[in-house]
Amino acid sequence: MGVHTLKMTSKDFEKALLVNKFELSIRTEATQGLLLWSGKGVERSDYIALAIVDGHVEMTYDLGSKPVVLRSSVHVDTNRWIRIKASRALRDGSLQVGNEAAVTGSSPLRATQLDTDGALWLGGLEELAVARRLPKAYSTGFVGCIKDVVVDGVDVHLVEDALNSPKILHCSAAK
Repeated sequence: MGVHTLKMTSKDFEKALLVNKFELSIRTEATQGLLLWSGKGVERSDYIALAIVDGHVEMTYDLGSKPVVLRSSVHVDTNRWIRIKASRALRDGSLQVGNEAAVTGSSPLRATQLDTDGALWLGGLEELAVARRLPKAYSTGFVGCIKDVVVDGVDVHLVEDALNSPKILHCSAAK
């Protein structure tokens, strides 16, 4: 376990998106930490994020008007594996953690496109200006294990697809 950020990009993860789909399994004891983030490194910009906030998974996205926050009722800081499914289609978002019913929400204004720089961060963010305007949990690196990551229907290979060279420790399969 440890805090290591992983930066990725691919031809499948476009800069301007109408739809986002993320699936991943996590195991953590931490009550705070950023799981996934994509946006631009500027103060006012679109973004989508998954984070653990007070032991619950939150998906937040901002298409340029006002952030939409979807919060799961499931506690994930149990040191057990749990599957997360998060998606956004145009203005509408959905978050499902484990077997709970999906939590849904919608962006209030007309924007339907997520405009990013094409990078996808897993496990935390480098020092970017945008981190200062996000809740504290979003600027805290994830501590725990992540596996079986799927982005827009494509399996992500955490080591091979990384743009940076994070020190990734392998999690034991136990627990």
